[in-house]
Amino acid sequence: MESFADQPWFEVGLERSDGQCVVVFRGELDLNAVDPLWHCIEQVRTSGRPVILDLSGTTFMDSAGVNLLLRAYASHGRVVEAVTLRCPSDAVRQTLELTGIDGVFRIDDGARRHPAEA
Repeated sequence: MESFADQPWFEVGLERSDGQCVVVFRGELDLNAVDPLWHCIEQVRTSGRPVILDLSGTTFMDSAGVNLLLRAYASHGRVVEAVTLRCPSDAVRQTLELTGIDGVFRIDDGARRHPAEA
């Protein structure tokens, strides 16, 4: 019998803030989370808006998450401004650095530096 502790946990959704559409992800960004997260990214992409991913609550990211971020970057024309990672967690930052893609994405740490304004 599979226990609840063995189940991956994540939440993904869209939030609107200051006229922007933000994809918010919380939990483990692995193969189980890729399809639901991609669906939200595609909703923003087809609207013609830049993709903003709030990854502040991401507790883990593996190669499936790396691949998803690169796919979002490629589908938006491979320009840095097209995909913004908002307040990526330490787990995300470490994975980006280890894979050598930390310079590919625009990083917005505004909410991390100024929590009262978030």
